[in-house]
Amino acid sequence: MVKFKSLAGVIAFFLVFFSLLSVLSLYAEEPETSKESSEVRISWEEFKKLLKMDTDEVKLSWDEFKKLLAQTGQDVKIEYNIQNGMVVLSREQFKALLEKMKKPDISPITPPGDYLITKAEYNGVMDENSTTFNVTFDLEIFKKDRKDYPKIPLMPQGVALRDIKLDGSSTLVMVESGWYVLTTEKLGQHKVTLSFSIKSELNKGPDVLNLIIPRTAITLFNIDVPLTDARVEIPQAKYMTVSRRGRYSSIRAVLSTTSNVSLKLHRTVVKKKKSVPAKIYTEVMNLLSIEDNALRVTSRFKLNVLQNSISSVKVNIPEGYSVLYVQGDNYQEIRDWSTETANGKNVLTVPFGGEKEGTVTFTVTGEKIFTEDENEIDFNGFQVPQSVRETGFLGIEKKSAAEAEIVANEDIDVVDIQELPFELVNMSTKPLILGLRYLRHPFSLILKITKHEELPMVNTVIDNASVMSVLLAEGKVISRVVYTMRNTGKQFLELSLPENSEIWSLYVDGKREIPSKNKEGKFMIPLIRSRMTGENIAAFEVDILYYYKNKSLPILGSKKILFPKADVVISKMLWSCYLPLEYRYVHFGGNVEKEDIATGIRPLLGGGRVFTYAKVGGYEQALESWENQEGFEDEKIQKTKKMLQSNFRLSSMNQQADLMNQVKQEIGFAENVKRVRDTGVSGGALFRIEVPTSGQLYRFAKTVVEDEQLFLDFQYTKGWIYTLIKTLFFLLILYLVYRMRGKVRILCLKAKNFVCSQKSFWLKLKTPDGIKALLALGAFIFFFLSKFLFVVFVLIFLLGWLKPEWVFREGVKSKATKNIKKKRKTSKKE
Repeated sequence: MVKFKSLAGVIAFFLVFFSLLSVLSLYAEEPETSKESSEVRISWEEFKKLLKMDTDEVKLSWDEFKKLLAQTGQDVKIEYNIQNGMVVLSREQFKALLEKMKKPDISPITPPGDYLITKAEYNGVMDENSTTFNVTFDLEIFKKDRKDYPKIPLMPQGVALRDIKLDGSSTLVMVESGWYVLTTEKLGQHKVTLSFSIKSELNKGPDVLNLIIPRTAITLFNIDVPLTDARVEIPQAKYMTVSRRGRYSSIRAVLSTTSNVSLKLHRTVVKKKKSVPAKIYTEVMNLLSIEDNALRVTSRFKLNVLQNSISSVKVNIPEGYSVLYVQGDNYQEIRDWSTETANGKNVLTVPFGGEKEGTVTFTVTGEKIFTEDENEIDFNGFQVPQSVRETGFLGIEKKSAAEAEIVANEDIDVVDIQELPFELVNMSTKPLILGLRYLRHPFSLILKITKHEELPMVNTVIDNASVMSVLLAEGKVISRVVYTMRNTGKQFLELSLPENSEIWSLYVDGKREIPSKNKEGKFMIPLIRSRMTGENIAAFEVDILYYYKNKSLPILGSKKILFPKADVVISKMLWSCYLPLEYRYVHFGGNVEKEDIATGIRPLLGGGRVFTYAKVGGYEQALESWENQEGFEDEKIQKTKKMLQSNFRLSSMNQQADLMNQVKQEIGFAENVKRVRDTGVSGGALFRIEVPTSGQLYRFAKTVVEDEQLFLDFQYTKGWIYTLIKTLFFLLILYLVYRMRGKVRILCLKAKNFVCSQKSFWLKLKTPDGIKALLALGAFIFFFLSKFLFVVFVLIFLLGWLKPEWVFREGVKSKATKNIKKKRKTSKKE
């Protein structure tokens, strides 16, 4: 029996044991040995030689050492030596490393979802007004922990469902979110068959069918169309064949992964022509977009065709303009358009894929390129020469820094933007700057284009900078910077830190990164590009922990701390400084705004805020109460919440959201320090520095920081020096009083005689009117000192004014005296 002498031996044994099992498993996979068991036996002496357990050192290759470090699951610092390319660890170091290893996190395989439709086959037959489909789905339902049956949407509610079966049997179907949804308790592979009908318009080509379907990896689409002379188009098809079968065209297609299928039939339907020609009335909405080097025109034509039908229309193209593309109704692209030159004019032919009558709409998009030297451009409009009457509107928008001005206009009038049709206004993505209207062709419009130099825009900004700096008595400064920023084009953030600074950790959007330095000694922080959420640019965080060392703090003196300087504009910043408890701070200066408790002589008198990392739990409770705006909590939470709050007089940093975010960062910083201290892991500068568990916390703020070095300087003294100065000052006063006791006695006698000589004043002061005056004076004084006492004095003053008998005894006596005198006067008269 093998006996192990240490935990390291046990773990090493299992490592070798499982390695041997993995080797044997390779041979076990062969057919001829798959049913045979294999066994390896090794003596304890050979086992010790294999692991070299009798030696005091363990040698590992660099790859093996890195794998063991990765298995610890944290940033563990291990001291080691390298000999002949091997990592050498002592037996104790190797044991400590193995104790930090954690079991591999083997997660169970999670299915991609509740279900998966692997294949779909659609078989349809079309008639003039509808199409009937029979569909087969190959369905896989996965086993997952869930409370309800899986819901599998199969077809949209817009189709008329006839029948549905699961593996040939009836199943549960319901309507939810506009879809027919299948639900079942069965798992595994299944076949779903269903039949439905959908409306199709065979006589309104070319778009005869549009079907919404669930997305599947394999989609087969088969349909029979009662036409033999039509050109078939399915935009979603990657492969398609068309065969003629009787009076039907059989279409067989393989579709790409898509959520809809559209069928287009381009054919000519022979109709009996009417004897009279068609009359066309045209209305055109023209949107002119001024771009950097071109004038782009989007013309939306609305034809009203009367008396007869048309299968196409011709449009005169303005001179110098080229057609980019043509779109039909619902902005679907028309591919069969063509241009030709007739009578010296460029003419566009727009086919409709069949005879059209009534309202016909289509859109023509064209442009005219102008050179750098050209500053005037004309537009005469796209014209339908077959029209009986053509009217239209023009809206002008600019998509560049160029300025547009009307130089000349003939047979076209300038109108107010509000008078333009709603349809034309909606065609523009930018606000329209000019509006015009014309009643007939020809008309002429000449625009003067003035180009302006485009100024570079700020593509990177720091919305909020949250900084925590811990100053130790020995002069070391540890700072954590959290930038909340948005970036659309900057690769690196240039950061100027104090001399001899070291960056200990860097996280960009939650991922660890490695900083670098440029020739000027600035730190280069790699950035990511912000993600777009709709039309907004999402912010991300850059978290930096750095350290530098200055001279230690003497018993009294001054100190200067630098704020990290970035090459990006900072909208607002909050700076929390933790200063040693054993010092008193005479004055805070610098070019940052101070909170109220850091102004005047309050820091010297001990009015600062003491932040203790051991009380993080209480801080979190107070912050939660603060965020939830709870008005009823115990006295301890109220006191802690009041201690955490700050008041800034000038900047907008007194906003609740900014302060709460800063408190969160301070608590997070405290938790990080506490976790490092609790782990007690050795190695690395971060863990060798004794970080204080408490400190005097002062906050400083600044808004709109741009290319400015922010700093904080302060004068300080040891606490016992301050106490000694106070004691000496008190003794000095006592000594001066003793030396001048004769004069002091004379002054006291004079004061006493003066007070005694003012008997009428004191008697007046004892009256209700005098007490009211004292209450008013007290309310005035406490208005600046205590809001509570101010309210108390005001209430007593008002009570004494309205109900003197409730407040003053003299008021009762005086009232009784007045009543007696009144009775006496009444008796004398009688």
